[in-house]
Amino acid sequence: MAIKESPTFRRRRVALELRRLRERSNLTLEQASRHLECSPTKLSRMETARTPLHPRDVRDLLDLYGVTDEKVRETLTDLARDSRKKGWWQGYDDVLPAQFSIFLGLETAASSIEAYRSQLLYGLFQTPDYARALMSVDVLRLKPEEVDRRVELRMARQELLTKEDPLRVWAILDESVLHRVVGGREVMRAQLQHLLQLSELPNVVIQVLPYQAGPVLITAESFEFLRFPEPTDSPIVYIEHSTGGLYLEREEEIQEYRNRIDHLIANGVGVDKSLAMIAAVMKEL
Repeated sequence: MAIKESPTFRRRRVALELRRLRERSNLTLEQASRHLECSPTKLSRMETARTPLHPRDVRDLLDLYGVTDEKVRETLTDLARDSRKKGWWQGYDDVLPAQFSIFLGLETAASSIEAYRSQLLYGLFQTPDYARALMSVDVLRLKPEEVDRRVELRMARQELLTKEDPLRVWAILDESVLHRVVGGREVMRAQLQHLLQLSELPNVVIQVLPYQAGPVLITAESFEFLRFPEPTDSPIVYIEHSTGGLYLEREEEIQEYRNRIDHLIANGVGVDKSLAMIAAVMKEL
């Protein structure tokens, strides 16, 4: 699962460039949308990579923005065309919320992720039994076959950690995550053992934010800070909610969450002590 297999990421690249070109041309969304004969809302969704991009629309906008360089035009229209292809995760559309599909495309393209979890384990670290227990809670009202498909999807995502050019992950776990028993003692014990095994991967760092840290900058909001291979591709912060997800991309938002990550890392215990804490909790189960 490489960048070339992430149509979401290709769409984002085109979207960011279209927005940059419009702003350079001193045109409002309303003015540019009239040229496309569409609503400002549709153009806004195009510029934020929330809707598929049609090559014809891209060419029309490039005309409006005065882009005549054939290499640039060809690159952007080709990216728009490729962005309409399906990603590997779309084979799970029967159980995949539309909003989360965007995240999976970005996750697939990311080179590194820094994640903070305040209550439950990070998805890429979950065992099948732990994931199944989470998805089987009554409030979700999922059918057994839907649970199976969602667990299968979550396990497929974890290939990012072991592929040829693996995703680098630094995960900060609140200590409460280790003590919240999900699926029973045996399931939780196996889950903690799995964390210790994952920590042996060179691309995975697991750090615990202990109770003794006291009040910290954030106490309940879990988030992921995604970075991408190209320096020109700015990071994205993803905050998951029970009814969807929030994507933060503005420069001031990115800096705010960069500060939060630094603050959490500074207040967490060292990696060796973190692993010792995980092992200790596992033995108590």
